[in-house]
Amino acid sequence: MLRAIEGRIQSLIASKSTVAEIIAAAPTCDFDGVWGCGYVTGDIFVRMVLAGLGFTARAGEEVRRTK
Repeated sequence: MLRAIEGRIQSLIASKSTVAEIIAAAPTCDFDGVWGCGYVTGDIFVRMVLAGLGFTARAGEEVRRTK
């Protein structure tokens, strides 16, 4: 699950997608029925993955590597 979502997000980053576009692409959709029902929704998880990969995740901006 984690590797699948990470791979989808990395593909979207490589295509220069904005944070909003990455969230709209719903890279977690296959897993949201089981894992996305609590506090950590699919959208929040996407932002967590972006941060974990070392990218900024400001809405409306292109994803940028931090430091």
